[in-house]
Amino acid sequence: MAEGRFRTVPIIGVGGVRTGRDALELVAGKVVELSGQVSAARDGAAVRPLAVGGEVFADDTVTTGPDGAVVILLA
Repeated sequence: MAEGRFRTVPIIGVGGVRTGRDALELVAGKVVELSGQVSAARDGAAVRPLAVGGEVFADDTVTTGPDGAVVILLA
């Protein structure tokens, strides 16, 4: 992965795309592989490091460091 690269994808489930308050609590996926520095952040919350088994939420922005790579299994 490229340094500092991130991707945002809409989360679609039964009932369509969730927005607003519902999206804040919607688990979008789970980290299944990780190496190097990888973190997630969302509005109003501190940046948190990700680890294998960790949850990623619909409104998170995932960022990798120069040595980071991550595989997220989307829900």
